[in-house]
Amino acid sequence: MVEFLENPEKYNNIKTLKYLDTQIYRSINLTNVVMKIDEDIGLDDKYLHKIIQAERNPAQRGEGGEEELGLGDKPPGMFHHPYTAFHG
Repeated sequence: MVEFLENPEKYNNIKTLKYLDTQIYRSINLTNVVMKIDEDIGLDDKYLHKIIQAERNPAQRGEGGEEELGLGDKPPGMFHHPYTAFHG
């Protein structure tokens, strides 16, 4: 149980539980949306063509390298979340 000395409100009630449950549900849904967007980008023909061209012609990438292509640390399709196993 959480108790704050400066705030007399108690957080051991059904209202708090419902709020936390809603926030967890929203977070999981947002994770699923981000994973779907990540997958869609990774399967996009224009994006794949751009990546393949950049790999074949590294000299044409310019000075920006991966940053110029819009790549982060992981290419699309590589986003894995521990809750994936629970939510298909």
